[in-house]
Amino acid sequence: MLDSLPLIEPNSLRQGAWEMEAVFPDWIRFTYRDTFHIYSLIYTGLIVRIEVTGAYQGTVRGIGIGSTVRDVQTAFPTVSFDEDVLEVIDLDLAFTIDAADGFADLDEVADNRVISIRISARQYSLSFGATSLALAP
Repeated sequence: MLDSLPLIEPNSLRQGAWEMEAVFPDWIRFTYRDTFHIYSLIYTGLIVRIEVTGAYQGTVRGIGIGSTVRDVQTAFPTVSFDEDVLEVIDLDLAFTIDAADGFADLDEVADNRVISIRISARQYSLSFGATSLALAP
């Protein structure tokens, strides 16, 4: 009977299209096909972040993987930035862009592309601040 149960491959933390990885001292990331990422707090099991990358084709207010920084600024006029992450003020929504560190102004990277979209939970709870923004598959 044990032979018929699916097992995680030794030393890989992969099973089929899923992968599990410790990413912070207290977070685990579950990844489906290198596109859909779910981050969970180890101690409580609560989801703290959902992120999409790569081949994901959905959008948030028309912004998807491959959109430009200029597009993000048009859809969300109040964004802040830190390194390669644009954060939408007052929402738990962020866009990672393909930019090297060290730029001082978003105008310098206006044509750079979005490479990931993430929604984070406020204060490690199950209630997401950006739940009204549907991520279409």
